[in-house]
Amino acid sequence: MRFKAIRLVVDTARGPHGYEFAFGPMLTIVRANNSTGKSTFFHTLLYALGMEELAGARGTRALQSAVREYFLDGEDKVAVESSTVMLEIENKAGRVVTLRRTIVSGSRSEKLVEVFEGACLTGPAAPGEPIPYYLHDAGSAQYAAGFFRFLELFLQLELPQVAKATGGETKLYLQDVFAAHAVEQKRGWTDYIGNAPFFGIRDVRTRVAEYVLGLDVFETAVKRSRLEQAAQVIEREWDSEVRTLRQEAAELGAVPRDLSSRAVHPFDASAVSVVKQVDLGVVTSDEYLSQLKGEYLALMAEAEQQVAPASEALLKELADTEAEAQRLVLLQERGALSTRNQLGAIEDYRRLVAELDTDIEKNESAHKLRVLGAQFELDVASGICPTCHQDIADTLLLESVSGQQMGIEANISYLKAQRGMLERQIEGLTLEHDKGQTLLAGIERELVIVRGRLTALRSDLGAGSLQAKSHLRRLVATEFELGRVQRFEERFEAHLDVFNTLAERFAANRQLLSKLPKEHLSGRDLQTIDIFSKFFRGNAGSFDYKSVQPSEINVSTQTLMPTLDDLELRQINARTNSSASDFVRLIWAYLIALYQTSEFKGVDGHHLGCLLLDEPAQHSMSELSLRALFQALSGQKGLQSIVAASFEDQETNFRFVTENVVHTLVTWEGKLIRPLTTRSLLDG
Repeated sequence: MRFKAIRLVVDTARGPHGYEFAFGPMLTIVRANNSTGKSTFFHTLLYALGMEELAGARGTRALQSAVREYFLDGEDKVAVESSTVMLEIENKAGRVVTLRRTIVSGSRSEKLVEVFEGACLTGPAAPGEPIPYYLHDAGSAQYAAGFFRFLELFLQLELPQVAKATGGETKLYLQDVFAAHAVEQKRGWTDYIGNAPFFGIRDVRTRVAEYVLGLDVFETAVKRSRLEQAAQVIEREWDSEVRTLRQEAAELGAVPRDLSSRAVHPFDASAVSVVKQVDLGVVTSDEYLSQLKGEYLALMAEAEQQVAPASEALLKELADTEAEAQRLVLLQERGALSTRNQLGAIEDYRRLVAELDTDIEKNESAHKLRVLGAQFELDVASGICPTCHQDIADTLLLESVSGQQMGIEANISYLKAQRGMLERQIEGLTLEHDKGQTLLAGIERELVIVRGRLTALRSDLGAGSLQAKSHLRRLVATEFELGRVQRFEERFEAHLDVFNTLAERFAANRQLLSKLPKEHLSGRDLQTIDIFSKFFRGNAGSFDYKSVQPSEINVSTQTLMPTLDDLELRQINARTNSSASDFVRLIWAYLIALYQTSEFKGVDGHHLGCLLLDEPAQHSMSELSLRALFQALSGQKGLQSIVAASFEDQETNFRFVTENVVHTLVTWEGKLIRPLTTRSLLDG
């Protein structure tokens, strides 16, 4: 990311005041004495980018009173009527946008950032219609209307999921990543990544360093997580299949045997059986089926030996049974049609619910932006077109709608009511479908029995014999049981096929998991950390770090923090009363090493390509060290650095530390905020 220019406009009774600077492509030194507006400049820069939390507060509370209440013009206090900051930035692909964010306004919220396409401060680009985004509100890092989501996409990043301190996962916040690129004077010089906002991320310093260095840990973790989730799906499907088989076997009075309750591979289908207790002992379902077939054939043979004329009663029973069978078939067909229609309706309603969810999100985002003052000067927000001054329909539904239209708030309520109605429809249809399925199952069971009875009656008539009632019952019962076991055997084979498929999926899943690195860090990660350690030690030495020998320092593979004998170097410094300025040197070395490593050949890092440092000469820093810092920053190809520093009229010191350092100088006499002599099209 490149910072191209910044402009602050403060409207007062004495006319517009503020400042405007363009930044150099490499090192820009912002030189100003204390209490002249240097911190105002640095904080408004962070604020324009939505990163003011790095200065310790959210919103305008992070800013000085000079841009939100009053500033001094000589001895006079000049009240701030309104104020706005604009920032022009460029991404790696060369795309330039200009951000505008209000500080004080009667019509626009500080949670609103407007994005203009093009270079509106340094280039000829005329501002077109801005796209409004919101920030510091739910969804600003996830939804399309959220500013941090826009900034993530603009910077061509894809932030990873990381563990939360309270359990679960969350997205790594862009503000935390930015903390490794911007150090604010009061909070930043206390740690290697000192001003990362707290969003409940576990070990946030380490996660940020891992991400900036492009370590594989996130990708490996994501792959492992996805494989584990896929394995859980397989386990659930396996468990469901087992429970279904057990239920079907129970209806037969049998139980599965030698079937694992969890997914396994290899799966031996031949070892699985279903057993049933009979008079002669325990038999498998296959053996039970063979027994039934034998009994049925014996009963049929016995029936053929019994000869008797067909009775009128037998003929009437046959006619009644046929009528009953036809009635049940008709009910079965109607029931099946009804359940299919119910499933189709449920699917249609669910599709409508998904469409409503999309419409609700769009309407809520539009409503939120309007509430934040997204439309300039309230014209559009009031439903008035700023060009033709005609009424604008307060709806996202356009040409296809005629007549009186609902406003966005009413539309949101209406859409939610529609969604609730559809949810109730789905719930009712699901209940009816479940009842229908139960009823249909009963009809099918009854139909099986009636058909069995028909078979027996027809057999009786064909043989011309009058069957004894007991014999007939046995025949029908045996035929019914035979049918049940045959259908179970078919389903049992189908279950075994499903278990085979699940076992193969499970084996493929475990194979992929076994290919992932066994350790937290891959071999490539360890190489990257070794490169990072070397850059860090080299930087620390060049900055004249003295507390310990830089060659003795290692970067922990667990925390990515500099360590000495497995103790974090910051703790050692505190124990040995090492100078505070020495620790600041380590922070310089660490932040620059992150960039050097990220850009090193073969390392696919995610450094943003910029560093913002506010008063790096902390704690009576030596001029030699500060000079080494400027030389290091100006010598990093591709890195843009903006360093705000005061030299308190020490011109000699300034000349010494910047000798032979290529840089762009931004400075001012007196106060930063002064009458503006130019006007921007974005000033409003």
